[in-house]
Amino acid sequence: MDLMEKYLSRAKPEGSKKKLEPISDEHLQDVFLETVSKVNKSYIEGTIQYIGEHHPGLDDKINNADDRINNVWKACNEGAASIECFNEALASYESLYLQAINLYRR
Repeated sequence: MDLMEKYLSRAKPEGSKKKLEPISDEHLQDVFLETVSKVNKSYIEGTIQYIGEHHPGLDDKINNADDRINNVWKACNEGAASIECFNEALASYESLYLQAINLYRR
């Protein structure tokens, strides 16, 4: 079992035999755009380039967070992950971007 499968297996309600329902792109997009809006309020132009050049480890984490959102989004569409799982991926994404912004601000 790969890491994503392990993560998604934890996202299903424990002890529940009820199958998760697929979540529409429209709903996921609304939730995603809320998070992006929060990040954009603090974003400083040039942050991503600076992080890529001076903090490659954080840049890798941000790229992984982007990939994770895409994977969990797809799993939510298929009914293989919950909205809570998606929210957790977004929280990590937001946290990493805010960390990058704070580093650039200094």
